[in-house]
Amino acid sequence: MAKPNPRLRRRFEIPASAESEARAREATARPFGVRLWLALMFAAIGSLTGLTVYFFVQGSSEGAADGQALAQAQARTVQLRTDIERATAGRAFNAARFRKRAKQPLARTLTDAYRAWVFDNDRVLFSAARVAGVDIADIPQADAAVRAALDGEQVSRELADNRNLIALPISPIGTTRNEGAVVALVDRPQEVAEALAALRRERLTAIGIAMIVAAVFGFTVASLITSRVKKLAAAAAEISVGHLDTPVSTGGRDEIGDLARSFDSMRLSLRETFTQLSSERDRLSKILASLVEAVMVIGHDGDVRFSNPAAESLIVDARPIAPLMPWARRATRDGSAESSQIDMQGRVYSLQARNLPAEEAVLIAVRDRTEELRREIAEREFVSNAAHELRNPIAGISGAIEVLRAGAKDDPEARDHFLA
Repeated sequence: MAKPNPRLRRRFEIPASAESEARAREATARPFGVRLWLALMFAAIGSLTGLTVYFFVQGSSEGAADGQALAQAQARTVQLRTDIERATAGRAFNAARFRKRAKQPLARTLTDAYRAWVFDNDRVLFSAARVAGVDIADIPQADAAVRAALDGEQVSRELADNRNLIALPISPIGTTRNEGAVVALVDRPQEVAEALAALRRERLTAIGIAMIVAAVFGFTVASLITSRVKKLAAAAAEISVGHLDTPVSTGGRDEIGDLARSFDSMRLSLRETFTQLSSERDRLSKILASLVEAVMVIGHDGDVRFSNPAAESLIVDARPIAPLMPWARRATRDGSAESSQIDMQGRVYSLQARNLPAEEAVLIAVRDRTEELRREIAEREFVSNAAHELRNPIAGISGAIEVLRAGAKDDPEARDHFLA
């Protein structure tokens, strides 16, 4: 039996193209990819979370520290005001009275971090203008705070450089109106500033540790994920080049495991399908190889895509012989073409052609009718010769029968002569 034509196999094999092989090599050679991106993403999330916590804790801790420092400054200023009001009780609130009775409580209160000034209701300064290196005239918003305190308001304002400005009205015991105001400039306690600085350093260290832990954790998790994904990619690459016997690892009950099981089901289905296609291909190859008719598929570019052994004599350099091309073009234009007698290479053929739009090709079946026509001619010549050769004997027999019928059958001698 003739071997299957190699051109018939091309239609059903899975070609391992250079592009698919290059993609498979690229996927195998890539050292990082998604693993690196996932690690960076985890590190970014850890960093963002750490920074968010840092700024939130920093703001809340510093706000709490500022609030505590402000509360202490207010309490200290209230105590100073109370001492001044007691010292000047029942007397006119003037500079002489202040220096005699209230200057000492003020002096006891003043420190390098706590400065205070005392005014009367005409905004005349009773105390020294410069306290611990700070002049009352250089303090922003001090004049407005004095006016507000003389109007009976209690002023607490945060200034730059971690300072608080406090202004309280003074109403000596025994009076019903504001006689003056005390203004205090309070620095944040050194202990609080040092504690906040230490806490800030510790938070930065914690953020750095969190970023490192997030990066390591992210890289570990990403490696676990991408290792499974890479196995799926390798299995898909094997399937793409036609290796359908290697099972796909389906470990895990998560989404990746479901995807792996789907891949393996697809592999089994493809293997079964291609097994059936291979069987059909072999069957079709044997059928086409056993045909005496020449069958070929010619692309619109003129190249022969498929052919059976009977068509080899009609193909030169993977292209059909010149007399077939007009019929291929006619079938492409009209959808079909046929002829019962075409002279090619000294022989006579019949031809049928059908256009295949989906394949962008033409199917042509050619049958050699040379021997058939020769037999028809020989049969006609035989009949003619036989008729010619039989005409004279039949004429003699017919004439003898006519003579016998005319009466010679009654004459024994003539009857025997004609019968002989």
